[in-house]
Amino acid sequence: MHKVTVSCLSVLLVCLTIYVETFDAQHLSARYVVEADNDAACEVNSRHLDTLVGRAKDADDRIFIITRLGKKEKSGILERARLTQAFSLLTRIKGINSDRVVTAIGERTAGTNGQLEFYFGSELFLISKAKPGKQICLACCD
Repeated sequence: MHKVTVSCLSVLLVCLTIYVETFDAQHLSARYVVEADNDAACEVNSRHLDTLVGRAKDADDRIFIITRLGKKEKSGILERARLTQAFSLLTRIKGINSDRVVTAIGERTAGTNGQLEFYFGSELFLISKAKPGKQICLACCD
């Protein structure tokens, strides 16, 4: 009976791992979403990131940044450039300790626009969408 219980638990853990790995931010609601075609995207992203930084300075939670390419974007340089831009903004300009910022490359989005996702702890705080093949304006006024 003990072997059956261990076997069932192993199968359950494998299924849960697969589910978690395939579940992405496209299924979650972000506190804020800034669309790529928003004429005020720089200002809006800047304001939301200032709010995120303010919360981060009052707590110990980490900030996670995930980049996702749009379905027609080419991988490589673009996703790294988006992550570098966001990481540098938070650490060098906004003063967040680099040990508290974690970056990652995620699966592609379902749409044509790529995006950056900013999590504060486990909360999806901001999704900032990019025009295909372009950087995302995160600070006023790049």
